[in-house]
Amino acid sequence: MISLDPSIMRDNPDLLRLNPELSDGSGRLPKGQEERPKRSKYGNIRTEYRGRVYDSKAEARRAAELDALVPAEIVAWFPQVTFNLAGGIRYRCDFLVILPDGTWRAEDCKGFQTQVWKIKQKLFREKYNMDIKVI
Repeated sequence: MISLDPSIMRDNPDLLRLNPELSDGSGRLPKGQEERPKRSKYGNIRTEYRGRVYDSKAEARRAAELDALVPAEIVAWFPQVTFNLAGGIRYRCDFLVILPDGTWRAEDCKGFQTQVWKIKQKLFREKYNMDIKVI
């Protein structure tokens, strides 16, 4: 058996996480080295609304707004609807909103528009002859 210097464990929390038998028996990392939840790429915070977890506060807020619009201004709305675009590319809108005249629109809550999203927006426009409403 190889014995390890305890300072190695203090300096490398992954060593303890991957080898719990090397810990002090508590199964926890040393104080200050606990694993923190991974931060999202764009800083959005997952938020729950009516039992469903949305990818951001803005999405949860929009869901509440859409709930308030039913049935006065919209017929219904659906979260996370996937569309197949040209070339096998998929686009998942945040919300699909059904309007009283029978038409629909796709909505996306965006804080930052990436190049990939801009390409998907163009492909969506070509296939469905409509723009995605950005909230």
